[in-house]
Amino acid sequence: MYVNWLDFATSCTQDAISHTLSLMRTNRIWRDNDGKVVLWQMPNIWLAVWLVAVLAGFFISKGKLASVIHWIGSGALIIWALLEIFRGVNYFRRALGTVVLLVTVASIIKTGL
Repeated sequence: MYVNWLDFATSCTQDAISHTLSLMRTNRIWRDNDGKVVLWQMPNIWLAVWLVAVLAGFFISKGKLASVIHWIGSGALIIWALLEIFRGVNYFRRALGTVVLLVTVASIIKTGL
């Protein structure tokens, strides 16, 4: 029986590379470029603005000021979502940004511009 070792080695190497790339893609769901699992990070300024707007909305619920607070909060959340979509450290964060953006835009459309 004749075995072409070069073909065998090439096949094994291609399988190993394919497997490694598959693991890397799966790994990128939860991990950043340094290999650390990232699900939660300290909130950035846009999430802080949104949180302050939500808290203010509990106390100020009527009038023009309430409308301004609502738009500031929605705008901050949209900016945060876009930053996560385009600059998120892993695929989970990018998917989270996409979901938040879709829900926020749907909420704006539902309540009226």
